[in-house]
Amino acid sequence: MIYRVLKFIIGLGLRLFYRQIYVEHRERLHKTGPRIIIANHPNTLMDGWLIGSICSEPIYFMAKGTLFNSSFKRKFLKSLGLVPINRASDGKTSGISNESSFEYCYQLLEKGKTLVVFPEGTSYLEHQLRELKSGAARIALEVERRNKGKLGLKVIPVGLIYMRGYKFRSSVVMNVGEEIYPADYLSKDGNTLREDGKRLTKDFSFSLRSLLINSTSIDQENLADRITKILGRNIEHTSKRKLKSNLSFLMEVHNRLGAIYSDNPEKHLEIENLVGRLQLQLSKFDITPDLIDRKRKWGGLLRPMVEFALTLAFGLPIFIFGVIHNIFPFRFTSFLQLKLLKDIEYHAPVAILIGLILYPITYLGFVELLNYVIDFSFLEKVVYWILMPITGMFAYYFSLRIDRITYKWNHFFLLRSENQRVEMLKTDKQRLNDLVFGSEKECKQK
Repeated sequence: MIYRVLKFIIGLGLRLFYRQIYVEHRERLHKTGPRIIIANHPNTLMDGWLIGSICSEPIYFMAKGTLFNSSFKRKFLKSLGLVPINRASDGKTSGISNESSFEYCYQLLEKGKTLVVFPEGTSYLEHQLRELKSGAARIALEVERRNKGKLGLKVIPVGLIYMRGYKFRSSVVMNVGEEIYPADYLSKDGNTLREDGKRLTKDFSFSLRSLLINSTSIDQENLADRITKILGRNIEHTSKRKLKSNLSFLMEVHNRLGAIYSDNPEKHLEIENLVGRLQLQLSKFDITPDLIDRKRKWGGLLRPMVEFALTLAFGLPIFIFGVIHNIFPFRFTSFLQLKLLKDIEYHAPVAILIGLILYPITYLGFVELLNYVIDFSFLEKVVYWILMPITGMFAYYFSLRIDRITYKWNHFFLLRSENQRVEMLKTDKQRLNDLVFGSEKECKQK
């Protein structure tokens, strides 16, 4: 019961925090039978919450033993389906036995349950798959060995790709891979379970890498993100229709940069310098990269003026209402993130947890305050409550819209006063595209 209630509440938080949660091959997660879901682990609690939100049945998670450092925590977390494991890097937690936890996992799988394991063991918000620990393979092989290879256990790899996953209203892609059957890895030629585990872990790694972006370093990851944005692909705020296309573009940029870095370091350095120069100029002129290629037309000024007038006329009252009722929890949550958290991997889950508490308390305060001044009926209170989060989300997008109109104005006046510099920006942008993807002439030669 607790699991179901918390799953609903956390699921609501996820849908509000992320603009898009796109699941590729969702149907692979809806098959019955004993399963182990393995996934990369870039965003701490968010990873488990996301997987849990798309699985219809209750699932069980392996979690580090340090979370279970009191009898209350042990009882509560176990009621939520968490299984404690002592990691070598953390030392041994009192009351936690790895042997007992592994035995519990075997029994869960023999009952046809689903177990989630993050074989990287640690969490860092990056597009890199770190070396996998062998625990998931050991559990899978041992439970099949106990059942003479006839349990029918399936291992399902899931690649989690966050588009700046720490930011409000960003996007997540979940790539679900093809099933792996551990029974096929049980040796018939005398190999030990340890050797079989190494082979299975290697295939786990290969399968997960095929579902991810796989940058070679944090520096390359940051460079690829900057290039993608400059070349006009907004990975953070994108529609569902464009998300998959933009992700493919980002992956292609990563692949190109990897090849360039390996074959032509000088070219890679030129790309870095060009990206830095473009970002500096865009920041100086306060325009977005997609506006660089637009031509100067009077409609380019009139349209933003009309948009601005209509937006203010129809949206400003709703915007003000939304800001008044949401600015405190929004700002206070951001303040707590920056003040209390050093690791960016905890920003999103903590924001959701704080928000799920702080926003309802704030709304309740407004309802009681207004009810004290004006005698509200129950129905009026419900309507008022519903309007607060809706207008809060409207206020967020309203501010983005105003920013967009401002960028268009800046671009128009920049074209009038600094047309030569705009042409230089166009030239640099095209040069960047040619360096990364090859010029049109080079493509024809290939």
